[in-house]
Amino acid sequence: MKKFLYWNAPERGIVFALALLLFGSWSLWSILILSGGLSPVFMGLIACGFEGTSLADKIPWQSLLFALPLLFLFYFLIQLIHVIIFYRKQLLKQWKWFPVLFVCMALCGIGTILLFLLIHSWCTIFSHYGDTSMFFSTPPSPLWLYAGCCAAWGVFLTVSKIAANLASCRWYNVYGRGTICVLILFGLTYLVSVILAVNSSCKTEKTAEEVGRFFGKPLTAEALKNDYYRGHQADENFWKKVSVLRDTVKNELPEEISFKFSSGAEDFSAAELRNIENILGKSKSFAQWQQMFSQELPVLKRDYSTGKLSFLRMPEFVLLRDFCRLELIQIRLAILHKNKKQAMISIERMNYVYQHLSRDKILISGLVLIAIEKIRLAGVEQLLNSGFLTKEELLKFKTDIEKRLADFPEFHRQYIHGEGTFTTDVTQMIAHGQNVKLSEDEPDNFIPAMYPYRWLAPAVWYTMTRNRETLIKVYKVSDFTEVNDLHDQFANHTILARMLLPSLPSAGKRFHELEMVYRIIKTILELKYSQLQNGKFPEKIDLPVDWFSKQKCHYVIDRKKGTIKIWSVGRNLKNDEGVSDKSGKDDIIYSVAGAEK
Repeated sequence: MKKFLYWNAPERGIVFALALLLFGSWSLWSILILSGGLSPVFMGLIACGFEGTSLADKIPWQSLLFALPLLFLFYFLIQLIHVIIFYRKQLLKQWKWFPVLFVCMALCGIGTILLFLLIHSWCTIFSHYGDTSMFFSTPPSPLWLYAGCCAAWGVFLTVSKIAANLASCRWYNVYGRGTICVLILFGLTYLVSVILAVNSSCKTEKTAEEVGRFFGKPLTAEALKNDYYRGHQADENFWKKVSVLRDTVKNELPEEISFKFSSGAEDFSAAELRNIENILGKSKSFAQWQQMFSQELPVLKRDYSTGKLSFLRMPEFVLLRDFCRLELIQIRLAILHKNKKQAMISIERMNYVYQHLSRDKILISGLVLIAIEKIRLAGVEQLLNSGFLTKEELLKFKTDIEKRLADFPEFHRQYIHGEGTFTTDVTQMIAHGQNVKLSEDEPDNFIPAMYPYRWLAPAVWYTMTRNRETLIKVYKVSDFTEVNDLHDQFANHTILARMLLPSLPSAGKRFHELEMVYRIIKTILELKYSQLQNGKFPEKIDLPVDWFSKQKCHYVIDRKKGTIKIWSVGRNLKNDEGVSDKSGKDDIIYSVAGAEK
């Protein structure tokens, strides 16, 4: 114990303790980061200050490395008291050392607080990504921490000099084997971290270029901007006017109908349909809305700036969804009145919505497009079952579906590129910080940057470049459902990847749901064409392959009702006998009327 406490050489003890506190802590935290210990779970514990954590909770082993500096601090305080007691006579004679020691301790305390705040800020970002808790009223300045590093070395050398003067020896004699080992560990850790970080950074840039060649365009916000605008000018007034018209139309509808309409319900009673028809037929706002959507829709002004894709505003999505739901009701009403022309016009308007949405290659836009395209295809199904379509019109629909099926692989790839750009842009945001304005009524918020601290914490620099490389590699696929398999290959240094990737396979299945809708509708169009051509359905049905089960789709012929129903098993991979409801049954079903009885 006496040897551990440097009982007879407290001047060496205080220097060793300070080296442990300043440089040993840094080395331990660097080792923690390099070992992949900053998991989302662990950073969540740091962000909440381990609040509500019990011994029964599963705490990562790396938390020991994070907690050891507290022991170092306790050890340093013991050595500080020891050196004051041991050299009290010298300190009383040389009282001028007291203010110097006080200043040194104050600098150590301030530096520790600043470092803790920075660690807490970063951990909060990672553990609460997408939450307002990741924002700060003022960004921490890297100058403070770099100045703190210089001050830490100054404190260390000053304390070493004070200890040497108190012991009446040369300054280098206060550096014992323990201190030298800590300094060597610090130097090696820093050197290894820098080499790994620089090497990983260069490797990541090469990977980014390789993936850019794979997609034929770089993973940059500028590439997404070019895809969206395509040389067109934004028309803000158009969308402001549409927003007013949409609100007016919704207010004209009765509350109970408006609620069902907003929730996506389609089970309107005959009385409700008559009421809707009466209201919309007299609504000048709805007529004007339809007129505005009877041509190519202009683009909306968007800020495609690097580091800001996470906060890209897409207010027209709700407008487009509501419009297509209203048009589906219009198709149903037009069929009731045997007005095929009006139903075809509604289908064409929804095509303009599809074309507009297909400009934006970010995943959320793709998911909205899928939902809206299903609404349009539900209208096509209603037209098929109406018996109004001629052979020429059936062929036109079939040609359109075949083209979309042929384009589907590239359609899917484009959204993978968009989402890859979006997620790698998040790494840019975290690296360089961001000034974010969530709404016009709120002040600016700041996300603290990490890149300015790269020489202070090269282990963090290395981890972030590994994250970016992992994300880029993961997106070098042609199908969202392949992302999960690739993600499993990267066990460490994937903090952001583990946060941003898990939902992508599920999103991929939604894309394939649309693909299955196309396949089934194409088959139904062929069956209907054969019926019109030959007076009956073919003896054998060439069923499409179900992407989910990898087998032929299911079908049933109901000769009493005069229908053929075709379905895919859907995402749950279970044959629910052609049922889709809120209980979890999710078959993808379409039907055609007119089968032989």
